[in-house]
Amino acid sequence: MTAQKTGTGAAAHNGGTDATDHAIRTAEAIAAHEQWKETLLEAIRTGATALSVAVVARDDGCELGRWLQNLAQTGAATDSTFLAIVAEHRRFHEHAARILRMAVDGRSNAALRALEGEYALISAELRTLLLSSKQL
Repeated sequence: MTAQKTGTGAAAHNGGTDATDHAIRTAEAIAAHEQWKETLLEAIRTGATALSVAVVARDDGCELGRWLQNLAQTGAATDSTFLAIVAEHRRFHEHAARILRMAVDGRSNAALRALEGEYALISAELRTLLLSSKQL
């Protein structure tokens, strides 16, 4: 499984309530973004990746990013929690790309420190925001 792969099945085909869809989408988004840690650890261990740093840096390349972008374009989500999710999701991808760059440049110790430091804090905050959102 690559870090880019996200679940689309259950939320897209559920047919359940909005609350059920919200819970499934939130769980899928969290799981997909938690997978990034393993992907980054592998790049740190090996010094290589098939992923493009530029692509990883984009916050609209994953399912959550496209979903957030769609909500923002429709004007459906403008509350402070939504705006915080968008900002934190952007930071998440920026930091993931920075760590990936360090890993492929052979700076594994710096990449690991970044992964265990700011990246871990950003990941935790994104998770908290996603769980607290009622709009997604």
